[in-house]
Amino acid sequence: MNFEKVLKGLENKRDEMVKLCCELIGFKSENPPANVADIAYFIRDYFKERGFKVNTYEPEKGKVSVSARLDGGEGRRLLWNGHMDVVPAGRRELWSTDPYVGVVHDGKIFGRGASDMKAGLAVAMVVASHLSEIDARIRGGIQLDFVPDEETGGYHGTKYLVEKGISAGDACIVGEGTSSRVWGIAVRVAEKGILDLYVSALGKTSHASVPFLGENAIEKLINLLLMIKKLENKKVQTPLVVQKIIEQSVPYYEKIAKTSGIPAENYRTLFSKMTVNIGVIKGGVKTNVVPDYAEAKVDIRLLPGQDPEEVFSEIQKMVADSGIRGIGLDKDVALPSYENPDHPFVSLVKKCVAEITGTQQVNTIIGSGATDARYIRSLRGIPTVILGPGNESSHSANEYVDIEDMVTMSKIYSLIALNFLS
Repeated sequence: MNFEKVLKGLENKRDEMVKLCCELIGFKSENPPANVADIAYFIRDYFKERGFKVNTYEPEKGKVSVSARLDGGEGRRLLWNGHMDVVPAGRRELWSTDPYVGVVHDGKIFGRGASDMKAGLAVAMVVASHLSEIDARIRGGIQLDFVPDEETGGYHGTKYLVEKGISAGDACIVGEGTSSRVWGIAVRVAEKGILDLYVSALGKTSHASVPFLGENAIEKLINLLLMIKKLENKKVQTPLVVQKIIEQSVPYYEKIAKTSGIPAENYRTLFSKMTVNIGVIKGGVKTNVVPDYAEAKVDIRLLPGQDPEEVFSEIQKMVADSGIRGIGLDKDVALPSYENPDHPFVSLVKKCVAEITGTQQVNTIIGSGATDARYIRSLRGIPTVILGPGNESSHSANEYVDIEDMVTMSKIYSLIALNFLS
């Protein structure tokens, strides 16, 4: 297959990609509640009309996954994964446009999910369709999985597909955004995990004028949270391969720091220690009543190589040693994960990025946020990279994606597919 023919065809698909991205933004697939049925059936019909083999899965009402396959006979399978849900748009007065109308302006598409990650969905859809139209004669096949609820853990989306053996392949691309006009395109091969910690404190109510007759649950909770916060001071020892990834990430994040006015040291610290964010606190009924109950939710980010159970045990020991009574602990975990940066598939992806962008040095980086890649790596052992159009505007008001990034990524995806499946 003449790749020049593929590239020329993709340039002609620019308007189709833009239109499709705007259509996808028009589906209000906010999570919560993560009801993505409408956008899922739109994607299903898109592939059915183009002759793909398509299946849908709905383990919980509204949480629909779409799996589309382009088969080319015997050979390897390339898996692509992306999520249809988006975070809520938030306060509308902060938006310059309607967040659920894709607006094209100044070479960008604006709208909730433009960057995270409906541009990625549109690019993958158009690339797969294009390779089918021109009869690329791939050996093996391409499987595209469009999933719900990534923004709240991916349990009914990617995790379900992986555990049921539906998501399968010899290598995988998770299409989360890794591109930016500021620092170029990176290939993410590692990511932090999450220990979501739920802490409760029981006390004893009394009149606030005689607080010694009660036990203040809020004060108990605050004292314990300050202890947990000190986990940030603990330096974490990561595996050698993860240390290598972190070192390769430094130039990338130094560019971010320089353009954002943030000390570069902040990013180095970010990937040498845990972060602890006390995100939610609830408690009390009235100012003149000693509260008998309080609770908090804490987000703890873990580095690859850390065992969440060990960290949780350390927190349990803190509670025991503190002598604070009436404390309850629970957790939810998103495992940290990584891919060896020297894996042949990673090398192939980097080579394709370099060829399309003309970049001499393609960074393989670690990300601070968790993605569905963890399920594909840990439950199936599939070599996985994170690569897609999308940028620093994700989750913010006036979220956008650069149209040029979409076109560039379409060429990269095509080159990866043709090389991997040749």
